[in-house]
Amino acid sequence: MDFCSLYSGDFYTVKKSMKLNDIKRIGIVKLGSIGDIIHTLPAAYSLRVNFPNAQIDWIIERKSMEILTGNRFINNIIVIDTKAWRKNPLGKRTINSIRSLLNYFKKASYDMVFDFQGLIKSGVIAYLTRSPKRIGFNPEECREGLNRLFMNMISSPTDSKTHVIDKNLNILKSLDLDISSIHFPFSFQNGDERPIDEYFIENKLTKDDFIAVIDPSAGWITKCIDLDLQAKIVDYLTEKYGCKVVIMWGPGEHEKALKIKELSKSNLLILCKTNLKNLASFLRRCDLMISPDTGPMHLAAALSVRCIGIYGPTCPYKNGPYGEEHLFISKFVDCAPCYKRECNDLKCIKTITFDDIKKKIDIALK
Repeated sequence: MDFCSLYSGDFYTVKKSMKLNDIKRIGIVKLGSIGDIIHTLPAAYSLRVNFPNAQIDWIIERKSMEILTGNRFINNIIVIDTKAWRKNPLGKRTINSIRSLLNYFKKASYDMVFDFQGLIKSGVIAYLTRSPKRIGFNPEECREGLNRLFMNMISSPTDSKTHVIDKNLNILKSLDLDISSIHFPFSFQNGDERPIDEYFIENKLTKDDFIAVIDPSAGWITKCIDLDLQAKIVDYLTEKYGCKVVIMWGPGEHEKALKIKELSKSNLLILCKTNLKNLASFLRRCDLMISPDTGPMHLAAALSVRCIGIYGPTCPYKNGPYGEEHLFISKFVDCAPCYKRECNDLKCIKTITFDDIKKKIDIALK
């Protein structure tokens, strides 16, 4: 196979000659964070709807694989660890891992591979599958434009404010596939529910309580609001609306949760330690979530929990909680969205006030 420069004419020629009934094996390349994976679930579901008898594999980074385990719409989860590969590219473990991956791709013999990541590394992985149909984003929509070198079919362009979920679905729409049903397939088992059942009993929470959850942190410091502001949010939800407020936390964030509890005047609850499935079990019992742009917020939105997203360096139209019932706060300063993980200014997030958040809470709860 040769590397292909992409032109819209090539795409439509291939699409016209493609017989969808002949598609038996499909690969999905989406490697990234929890939010990235959640945003790709509707596209995976649509592929299953359009190809009910096909084998569908998902190639994913180890750090995010838990969200897919037990998913009945996916046949196989192919776990890779590109971070470990980069740390020791010539190490025996890396070489054996890549060799094993290539052997699997050879046996899988995919008819189609979809790259929903748009990076160079995802394009390389799609290319290494040896699939004759490697389908990705329009080059202008890729985070790394050189991704196009590894695709031989691309989607039609979308608007600059198109949500990333719709952007993913647009790839399928460009193939005239049915994308009419938006669904987020998750799988739960009894073991996932048990820690949350015990937490509810211990903290005297019931299904009749209005539970609001706050995520105090995010992977980027540029997305985070001050802890004292979060404490004010807790007190307002409790005093004004009688909510039971729970602070969730992840690795390295427990101290933040404790600090917010110290700053708050209310009976703030701190969530127990959870894995992703436990967290999903908890979130679907909640009524409201207030959060910066994080994977857990997108998980909550996918589980039909009403969300208020707080946005600084990222675009709420493209990366906001998906669905008309959700709200977001953004000052839309002149330098945003910049998607920077570090910044000396932070005016996009620092200019968001308690009054801004209070107004959105009133809209959501009244």
